[in-house]
Amino acid sequence: MDSAKKRRVKSAISWILSIGLIGAITGGALLSDAKKPVDTGTRVVNGTVSLGTIEQTLRGGGKLADHYDFKMSLPSGVKLESYLVEEGQVVESDEAVAVVDQVSLNQTILSVYQAVSDITGEIETLLSEENLEDLKSSVTGEVKEIYVTEGSDIR
Repeated sequence: MDSAKKRRVKSAISWILSIGLIGAITGGALLSDAKKPVDTGTRVVNGTVSLGTIEQTLRGGGKLADHYDFKMSLPSGVKLESYLVEEGQVVESDEAVAVVDQVSLNQTILSVYQAVSDITGEIETLLSEENLEDLKSSVTGEVKEIYVTEGSDIR
């Protein structure tokens, strides 16, 4: 296999692993929120049906609120410097609600880059071994394209 194909194989594997790692981090954060039980506030009331006249009575109390709530979560390690809104304040779409600490954000990004770099190094080590029989993925992902044919040397 020529060097251009080797680079494409390494590049494709690196991209697949990078996307898989980022997806795993994002998916983990979303799944942790999805596992929390949600209280819908509904109650089941039992009663009997009988003939009679229809009456209208209006009673109520409480507060008026939007139909839906939106919860956001940050990746672990990212910290907020300050909030730009107060509790109960109405915000518009695309309006900033908080200021992110740039140092913690950059550290989190660097840790993701380091993890991708480590995985890429492991792949390169596997590809350079003399007695390589099977190439196995260390993460789950979708194979988009295969650049080699059966029986060819992947190095």
